[in-house]
Amino acid sequence: MISDDDEALSWAGDDSDPTASSAPVTSRRSRSARETGKDDEGESTDTGDGVETVRQTGPVALVVMSLLGGLLVLSSIGWALSIGPLQAAFRPIDLLGTTMFSLGLVFAVASPFVWLGASIWLTRSRPAWHRVAALAIGTVLLVPWPYLVGLR
Repeated sequence: MISDDDEALSWAGDDSDPTASSAPVTSRRSRSARETGKDDEGESTDTGDGVETVRQTGPVALVVMSLLGGLLVLSSIGWALSIGPLQAAFRPIDLLGTTMFSLGLVFAVASPFVWLGASIWLTRSRPAWHRVAALAIGTVLLVPWPYLVGLR
């Protein structure tokens, strides 16, 4: 007999749902992808006949990657907020110096977005920890120091 608690946690027909599966995802890839052994979705294991099992990125890795991506976006916001005080504190004398300084500020604001995109693009066929490491390195390298030290 099923208790009321167990009955509340189940839905009639759960056992016959063909979409609910705890088995690994299988996919068919091209021959060149099978030869290199790389896939866009994660690590894979070849089972023969062109069908292989693909391990998807785990939920912890997705949360960590999301947090690091959010920190990169926040660092871009920090660089954008520090543009005004930086321009007031450091005023180049000539036109070339002013142009290069302004261009450097634009690159400082854009660099976290470029790093985020490059990390996702360049590590798409690598294990999840490579992407996490690339995002963590970018988060440390692109810290908006003028904003953090309080340049006003």
